[in-house]
Amino acid sequence: MPSKALTEFVVRELTNHLLIDLANLFGKVLEMGVKAFRS
Repeated sequence: MPSKALTEFVVRELTNHLLIDLANLFGKVLEMGVKAFRS
């Protein structure tokens, strides 16, 4: 049975990766939007 600390660590890691993925996605969308706006 995993300890509370381990569970919190895993949740934090997953959250960090999710936030990074969202930030990358947002950056790509923003970049596409800027290109479309300029053309």
